[in-house]
Amino acid sequence: LKQTHLLIAGETGSGKSVFENGLMYTALLNASCDVGFILIDPKLTELIAYKDLPHTIKYACDGKSMIEALQLAVNIIMTRYADMQRKRQKTYDGSKIYVVIDELQDLMTTHRKQAFPLLQRIAQIGRASKVSLICCTQSPISKIIPTELKCNFSSRIGLRTISRQDSRNILDMAGCETLPDPIIEHKAYCYYRRNGNIDKYIVPYTKEEDINRLIEHWRIYGKGKIKLFRR
Repeated sequence: LKQTHLLIAGETGSGKSVFENGLMYTALLNASCDVGFILIDPKLTELIAYKDLPHTIKYACDGKSMIEALQLAVNIIMTRYADMQRKRQKTYDGSKIYVVIDELQDLMTTHRKQAFPLLQRIAQIGRASKVSLICCTQSPISKIIPTELKCNFSSRIGLRTISRQDSRNILDMAGCETLPDPIIEHKAYCYYRRNGNIDKYIVPYTKEEDINRLIEHWRIYGKGKIKLFRR
């Protein structure tokens, strides 16, 4: 969660959901009152549990609302830059916001014309305003992750892929296609690329009951205690 933007890619069943939920859990646990989410969940499955959290600024699951969510993120960035200029700051001093996209393929396939410029804008200028993209996809092809967008992701997670070319599309190197099958191994492996360095890890697993317990805690006790994130 220390990186600016993060790309997570791998085939179906490679461990994306485990990784994604682990990130959300860590953000809620470690920065509980100082983190916000803009959630884009076209499949209505992976992020729905976080919809009603007081941390969630917007939850989007259909075409119109997904574009609105991206525009909201851009608006927040621009508002924060205006605050930074007034205060003569180089980095925003408020809460961190994560724009989490569960399946980038759905967004880029159905609404590419509207979505791509907004994604590019967030990726390019989100750093100083503490607005970060976390994008997941099971289809790491150039049509879904254009080079102009991918170059803004200095941090990337490559899970098991179908082909060597998919691995290259994620990490600029082969290798993800040789990772063990999580179904057989009962655990997922990944390659983590950050600032040009690549290391192999076991994907950390967070128990579903622990995630649900933390979500329920914040759903009940978080109202009125969470900062407003629109600034």
